[in-house]
Amino acid sequence: MNMHYKKEYAEPLRNGVKLHTIRKRKVSVGLTLKHIVYPYHKDKRECVLENTCICTQNVEIVPGAIINDGKVYVEGRLLSLNEMQRLAWNDGFVNLVDFWMFFNEYFKGYIIHWTDLQY
Repeated sequence: MNMHYKKEYAEPLRNGVKLHTIRKRKVSVGLTLKHIVYPYHKDKRECVLENTCICTQNVEIVPGAIINDGKVYVEGRLLSLNEMQRLAWNDGFVNLVDFWMFFNEYFKGYIIHWTDLQY
């Protein structure tokens, strides 16, 4: 399955900083994942990483009125502030503020893992 990313995620994918991705659609365990930047530019399109989905976890992201009020639930469990920061880093965000700038509306979906990491 092709996973499309903005160009900013190419380096975190290449160097192993991005350990999972958060998506609306569930992916089957065992499916081959091709992580592609510039998916719609024929001359720039690049598969920066290929691996296998090891597992998925349900995620619910609830932004707050201010950044510190936001909540993230994984498999129904509320993450602590430290766990939310780790989730943001492991998803390729520079910090939790960037994470909340991206997820500025309610979101329900899946964390797609290609490492043994789970929350």
